[in-house]
Amino acid sequence: MGDAVPCVPCVPCVRIALVGFGNVGQALARLLLAKHGSFQFEVKVVGIATGSHGTVVNLEGLDLERCLTTLEGQGTSLPDAEAMLRHVEGHCDAVLEAMNAAADGQPALSILEQAFMMEPPAHAITASKAPVALAYQRLKAFALKRGRRFLFESSVMDGVPIFSLLRQLPGVKVKRFVGVLNSTTNLVLTRMRRENCSLWDAVAFAQQEGIAERDPSDDLDGKDAATKLAVLSAAIFGCQVNPAEIPADSIRNVTLEQVHDVAARGHTLKVVCEATLAEGHVETSVLLKELPWQHPLANLDGASAALTFETDVMGPITVTSTDPTTMDTAYGMLQDLQVAMLGDGCGGR
Repeated sequence: MGDAVPCVPCVPCVRIALVGFGNVGQALARLLLAKHGSFQFEVKVVGIATGSHGTVVNLEGLDLERCLTTLEGQGTSLPDAEAMLRHVEGHCDAVLEAMNAAADGQPALSILEQAFMMEPPAHAITASKAPVALAYQRLKAFALKRGRRFLFESSVMDGVPIFSLLRQLPGVKVKRFVGVLNSTTNLVLTRMRRENCSLWDAVAFAQQEGIAERDPSDDLDGKDAATKLAVLSAAIFGCQVNPAEIPADSIRNVTLEQVHDVAARGHTLKVVCEATLAEGHVETSVLLKELPWQHPLANLDGASAALTFETDVMGPITVTSTDPTTMDTAYGMLQDLQVAMLGDGCGGR
């Protein structure tokens, strides 16, 4: 057994299971170590499930510093995440999922549902887009039935507090939102313009920087942005939109000559996501657009992202994420954990 991690006396102790221990999961572990004592509760990680390096449980608490080096010898080894969650049942307050969910939302969707089925049930927190885009209403209803929270701040814009911001605006009705949501395409288009390079050279640079995936198809073809748009539409408008049905442009055929021509007209190219609520119906699109330089999104360069909300009460509200890292995503999950355990005073959304 690994060394137990006791909770600090007189401070509530929150027991979590972490499913997914790649870049985001490890960043969360580092964040928990760095921010120890900074919150109104202590966190004890009782289980970690990885995709390729095993699964481990210690109901007394895992040593996160050792886990960042190896999971061996830390506690009870189990075959998979499902088995890990069964083992920690009754000893887990929240399940934090940071896997690479497939387009159908699996296996993340099953993990989130299993969290609610525990006795007692656990809160479910995800950094994945697809489960929220495809099953928001179902998961929200499941959470409500079981008296727990379903939270997903890190699913869009890497943990920038979009959803918690909206929860802090009671009575405000969002009518429309527009933004740049995919970091890879924004970086690629920026680099083509600034460095006078081809699209594929810009993609290679994005991959070297760890922004683009080895297979960048979902980014280049607008699928990632469409999924994020579906998440926002579900959470903000309450309308489930199939990401596959959102009109989406690909940037694969953008040429350097096209970039230069657009710049000569005083414009710049951006992949713009938009959703408008009209009589209970949501119109959505992910389109490659020429934006004049005075447009609020035109100067959004590199791997940055931004989202502007138009409401019935206030003027446009813009939230920007500048060159985010996995630590931003991890912090979004930690924000959600605090909301789940302490509430946000606004009744949720």
